[in-house]
Amino acid sequence: MKLVLWAMALLFGAGALSFAPAPAQAAPILLISEGKLIGANNVDVLGTLYDVSFVDGTCAAVFSGCDSVSDFDFNDFASATAAAGALIQQVLLDSSLGNFDSLPSLTAGCSYVANCTVELPYGFWPDGTVKTGLAGNFAGSGDFWGTGTLRLSENTSVISNQALVRFTLAATAVPEPATLVLFGAGLLGLAGLSRRRRRG
Repeated sequence: MKLVLWAMALLFGAGALSFAPAPAQAAPILLISEGKLIGANNVDVLGTLYDVSFVDGTCAAVFSGCDSVSDFDFNDFASATAAAGALIQQVLLDSSLGNFDSLPSLTAGCSYVANCTVELPYGFWPDGTVKTGLAGNFAGSGDFWGTGTLRLSENTSVISNQALVRFTLAATAVPEPATLVLFGAGLLGLAGLSRRRRRG
């Protein structure tokens, strides 16, 4: 009987763990400073959450020299363009916090009213220029994402419709599943019941 109770507890616990719902991912949290969109937290790129910041400068200044693929946040076309797409679909949107799609000049690093191009380096072209994932935010319609090119000498701080973007892994806490606590409590209860029966 005792063996049957332990087996049932194990099966119940395993079943509870396998049916536990995955934690929901919240919408990105936009970061605003003096009316400008400076970044966002918890941006979902291919199932991984990132914190994002829009910055100005040269590729070398922003990306640790910009002379190796290891300097970049992403290292291939697929992930860099997915990250650019995540910016268009999750961050550069009109909301109660600001019209960041309709007014591209509200994005940090951009002051041009008609459009803002956000670039994310990921590799190098044969001529030495930098391959970028590119998020094109246009006033009204026409937003897009894809790939682009950045010259090493290009300084986005003097270009009114261009900014660079950094992606870092989001520091999100992982909550302990309630089912593990429930499973552990069930096992302790069975152990106590077994000990009580042995005494009696």
